[in-house]
Parts: sequence; structure tokens; C-alpha cells
Amino acid sequence: MSSFWIEGPFRVPITRGRGGVLRIARAKEQIARFWNSVGYVADERGCYVFTVRGRPYYVGMTMRSFRVESLGPHQMKRYNEALRGRDRPSPRLFLIAQKKDGGFSEAHIRQLEAFLINAGYQRNADITNVVGKKVPNWSVDGLIRSGSGRRSKAASELGHAMGFLPTV
Repeated sequence: MSSFWIEGPFRVPITRGRGGVLRIARAKEQIARFWNSVGYVADERGCYVFTVRGRPYYVGMTMRSFRVESLGPHQMKRYNEALRGRDRPSPRLFLIAQKKDGGFSEAHIRQLEAFLINAGYQRNADITNVVGKKVPNWSVDGLIRSGSGRRSKAASELGHAMGFLPTV
């Protein structure tokens, strides 16, 4: 069984482009400073989540390293889409690295990415991932995709028993 650990959130550097539009910084010095602040996890493999003001906007994975892929041209395009029209976006990057003690598993990284995309889509329908957004067309009142409202005692107890809710 593979396991992962989470690092972050790391503040993604932004700059003002033409017309005052906020964009992810691309200057080599700024990117180098960013990766220095991240530390050794920059060279790990796993999944990453780009957030703006606490909401997920893009989920990705890397089989090489976070440093190589998470701030690449494709990702920058997605990140900049998420910043569009925002005055104080507060972009952050979370890195979810695969632990080495269980061995490297590309399949587990792909499964985690699919899970995170679906979870992110439920939190933010504007998530910029194109592939992987599959939300089932069902809900369980008070427990799964049921919206706001008071949770019944039965839903609470089942939620705790199944691990959907934190135990008290």
C-alpha cells in the first residue's frame, strides 16, 4: 500500500502583467526562490493542488518531480485562468508526495489525482481540470453531496462509523 504526505500551502509568486493583470511570476529568480522555500519536497513525485483563496482550481500529478512539472507552461495557463478577474487572489500550492518506503506506484498517484479532482470539483465547479470530473448523480441526506442543512442523528452516527466525519 502506498502512502502520501502533504506539504504546504506554499505561496505561489504573482506579478502584474500588461494592463495590471495578475499572473503567476515567471522570472527565473522568483521561481528559484519559490523552490528554495519549498525545500527537498520539490524533487519528490505525487500530486499537487493549486488553490486560490482556499478553493481548489487545478489538480495535477507528476511522475518526475514537483519542480519539473507543477509550474510548467500548461499549469501556468491553468493557474492564470484561475487568477483572472481577482484583485487579491492569494494563490497557494499544496504538494502531496508519495512516501518512498512503500515503493513508487504510478497507479496510486493516478488514483489519488482522480480522487482529488473529484473532491475539488465538488468544492469548486470552476476547477480547471478538463479530465476526471465525474460526480455521481446521487446523494445521501446529511452525509454525501446533500448540501447544507441539519444532519440527522442517524447520518451523523453512520458518518462517524464509516469515517466520513471526524470522531468526537
